[in-house]
Amino acid sequence: MALEALIPLGPGQPELEIALSGTGQAVTLDAADAESASEFAVWFVETMLPGESGAHLMELGAMRAVEVAAGLDADEVRRRLG
Repeated sequence: MALEALIPLGPGQPELEIALSGTGQAVTLDAADAESASEFAVWFVETMLPGESGAHLMELGAMRAVEVAAGLDADEVRRRLG
């Protein structure tokens, strides 16, 4: 991993652990629920990838993926993720 960080989610909630792969092509979220993962994905696309085509939020356990593009809000990402 090229970078690892902990993001506090708030009182009484676990921290969101993120890791950026060595190639910079993947961000892993650990201990993330659908709400925190979708909010992070929307922030990441809007802040880190402006002008890009977007990114995919994947839930590996269920083998589901949602394309996250600019203009999509976290509620819509969660709805699409199921």
